[in-house]
Amino acid sequence: MLRKVGVLALQGDFLEHLQVLERLKFQGRPVRLPRDLEGLEGVIIPGGESTVMARMLEDFDLLEPLRAKAREGMAVLGTCAGLILLAKKASDLVLLDLNEIASFTSYFLLCTGESVRQVQAISNSVEEQLGRQGLSPAHTEGYENAEWVLLDYVDFVVHVFSPKARRFYDLERLWRRGARLPVPEDKRPSPSPA
Repeated sequence: MLRKVGVLALQGDFLEHLQVLERLKFQGRPVRLPRDLEGLEGVIIPGGESTVMARMLEDFDLLEPLRAKAREGMAVLGTCAGLILLAKKASDLVLLDLNEIASFTSYFLLCTGESVRQVQAISNSVEEQLGRQGLSPAHTEGYENAEWVLLDYVDFVVHVFSPKARRFYDLERLWRRGARLPVPEDKRPSPSPA
């Protein structure tokens, strides 16, 4: 499990990410210089426009050191959606890398909400927080019933399930060839089987 996690602190609301990490008992720290990557097990790159982020990484001489750390096995999370979901008490987070097996998206982020209200709150929070980063879903489905809400951001798709729908659709099994990427461990108990 990751314990020492950096948050790229070149723009945006990186403090919110650090606060969530602190609440989850992680050792979070801002990353502004290549030396800030030393000793980290993972780094979060908050959402933002990709060309601006790439230019900033180059300007601060972070792009190549970050790539090198990723090649060495450091977990690099490129969106704030995972932390948003943790902040809203989503359970059973799974991040799947589909780059090698799907052409329509790069990642699935799966999570579970315990009630209709919670599934909708998680979905609302993801849209709101990513909207602040200039991202909006290209497509949304399932919000009214809140059994399975799908938020399609093209490069990644967020799936927010009720416990029953999560078991029934079992996307982890259907997309089992996708690599599971690390997400901060969720200390809350998993929902009990129905």
